[in-house]
Amino acid sequence: MNKTKFLLLFSAVVLLLSALVSCNRQVPVQEDDPSKEQGEILLAEAIEVTDVKGSGLTGDLKAAFRAENGRENRIIGEAQNPVCYAIYASFPSPTMITRIVLTVPSENQSGLASATVDASVDGRKWTTVKTLDEGLVAGKTYNLNVSNEKKYSYVRVRQSDAHRTELFIFRNMVIEGIAGEGPAGAIGKIEEEQDSSVLLTPQMLITSNAAFGNAEDVFSDNADSYTADYSDNGKSNYVIGTFNTLTEIRRITVKLWGSNRSARGTTIEVSNDGVNWDVLSIIPDLRENGVTAETGEFTYHVNPNETYGYIRIAQNSLLAPYEEWTLNTVLLYGVESDEKTDPFPRKFVDADTVKVTYYDSHVVNNNETVTPDIIWDTNDKTTSYTHQGQDSLTEREVFYIAGELETPTVITEVIYYSPTNNANRVRTSYFEASVDGETWIMIATLPGKSEAYAYNAQLNLVVNDDTEYRYIRLVQGENFYIYYWTVGTVEVKGVRKG
Repeated sequence: MNKTKFLLLFSAVVLLLSALVSCNRQVPVQEDDPSKEQGEILLAEAIEVTDVKGSGLTGDLKAAFRAENGRENRIIGEAQNPVCYAIYASFPSPTMITRIVLTVPSENQSGLASATVDASVDGRKWTTVKTLDEGLVAGKTYNLNVSNEKKYSYVRVRQSDAHRTELFIFRNMVIEGIAGEGPAGAIGKIEEEQDSSVLLTPQMLITSNAAFGNAEDVFSDNADSYTADYSDNGKSNYVIGTFNTLTEIRRITVKLWGSNRSARGTTIEVSNDGVNWDVLSIIPDLRENGVTAETGEFTYHVNPNETYGYIRIAQNSLLAPYEEWTLNTVLLYGVESDEKTDPFPRKFVDADTVKVTYYDSHVVNNNETVTPDIIWDTNDKTTSYTHQGQDSLTEREVFYIAGELETPTVITEVIYYSPTNNANRVRTSYFEASVDGETWIMIATLPGKSEAYAYNAQLNLVVNDDTEYRYIRLVQGENFYIYYWTVGTVEVKGVRKG
């Protein structure tokens, strides 16, 4: 064979081998989401699951893991479930998942937000292989490549913790992968999630206006009740408790034993500092929910996804001046952490109104009969004093009205009562406190929005400072309205150390 024929034959063999290799290679996956990494998937095939299960879900669960045939599959888990919904499935043999073809529900797709696709070897420990995006488009199909090369026996779609108490909805997904040898696990070996919350018992209870009964009975499963008397100061009654450790509250069960007409609108609030409170749940008017007698048991699942150290059950503020407040049973369930909680700062509860007398001021007389000392007299909360102000910003002076506290006091709250006229002229003004009347520390600032100063508005400014002060003053805001400064009346609350 001459050299020319040999080269031609060699070239033909190379072309033939290249063609054979191409026949055994699949086309790279094209994903709907261009941000996903693309690549080749060798020998992958659609995996038909063996068995499927899920708790509290309606719909064809097995259809969740196969392609739809003519109509949309809908699997729904209603809101107010104690644990995250999950759809579990077992593979016929240990399988390496290479791609998930997910079709989003055509309605209420937000019920799938942040859900995860997890896989497991033993049905107990789970590895997340994909997290679904918050912005899933209704009805769209997503091709999701999976880079994990481990072989799994089980797969699940799990509702996210952030949406645990909300509606869950799923349509279907087809799992592609490479099946291994031998049988996988049985569906019965999967350990479904359980409600891990336990009954909580708040300690160191603090109450207001107690009339009869024990506050401890509020958090106990018995028929005894606790009643707070009419609130003579117009403020809501409360029961405050401290958790031993930082705790995530997951469930609230309210039981009525026959005397709870005034429980309607009661708020369940949580805090980590005893100063700032978040409303966790509101007890509705249960008589409107088909309850003819004032007895019954009502459970509400909550999902704050945070841990808290303090709990406060507070009377409906609209009812506070008019009614006694009776509670039978409010049971709290949650998950405790290992982090200890500090004792509740009682100064915010034990604080009382402190007498303040006029000390001095720097204002410009506006020729009215009202004098600046009236701001410390709350007998008439509609009155006001107006300072004339400046004509220019040149070398602006600091204008203030100061008062002296009856005794050295840890100030816990400053309450500002908005006057009936020109009330918003005080906005951005601030309160300062002093030990000696010479060095002043800013402790609170009035809002800058006019809407805060509605007719006879009451602005409660919490002060978290353990210094015992002897003097307090209201100072004109530096960034607002230099001409007229109209101020209402001020009440100071606090406690003495020791």
